[in-house]
Amino acid sequence: MAQQRIGLIGLGSMGRGMGGNLLKHGFPLTVYDVNPDAAESLPGAMVALTPRAVAERSDIVITVLPDGPDVEAAALGPDGIAAGARPGTLLVDCSTVSP
Repeated sequence: MAQQRIGLIGLGSMGRGMGGNLLKHGFPLTVYDVNPDAAESLPGAMVALTPRAVAERSDIVITVLPDGPDVEAAALGPDGIAAGARPGTLLVDCSTVSP
């Protein structure tokens, strides 16, 4: 079985740590953050320009975002995850959001 390709959206403190661990363990990683400079902390990751591009390159997409509206925009916006995900793509939301 081929190694699953991981996408990570949100490169704040938690996202950077998660991304670093994924890279350390050899997972192919594609990342996106609204701050393009945030990806500099993860050498070896492929940088995407939109959440859609992350989903297009990933089997699993992880979001680590600061609020519900940010998750909604990343997932359902015109260039969001839903626009680029294939059947079977898994979305894991680790964001800090209200219930």
